[in-house]
Amino acid sequence: MNDFIRNLPRAPNREYIGSSAGGYLKLLILDKRDDAIQTLRNYKQREARGIIASTHKVKARVYGLYLEICSSLKRSMEATEYKKLKEQIASNKISDLEDAFMTISDFLDSKRITRFDSKVNVEGMDAEEENEVDGFD
Repeated sequence: MNDFIRNLPRAPNREYIGSSAGGYLKLLILDKRDDAIQTLRNYKQREARGIIASTHKVKARVYGLYLEICSSLKRSMEATEYKKLKEQIASNKISDLEDAFMTISDFLDSKRITRFDSKVNVEGMDAEEENEVDGFD
């Protein structure tokens, strides 16, 4: 994903001009998420080898992902949950940073940015239940 984003054409006459701003923003979010995943993976690899690793890179990546979506998070979360997320991101403990990443990942999934299993089995439901599942309140 990182190479894809970095290699997007920059000239105004290129293909990406036809993309929506939302589509481009989703790519940026996915890029930040991928960076955070890779950094967490690298941290865990070092930890498994017995190397005492600093969490500063993990913290920076999770914070970068948070910055991409903080406005949307703030609108969608309760004040106490949002405050807890901010505290986790400010922490230097890997467990807090992992929890913050998982909270953000769950949020991205709920917004269908990272969801890949979007098909819902509605067999056996009545029409009102099917509409509710499909988001037609």
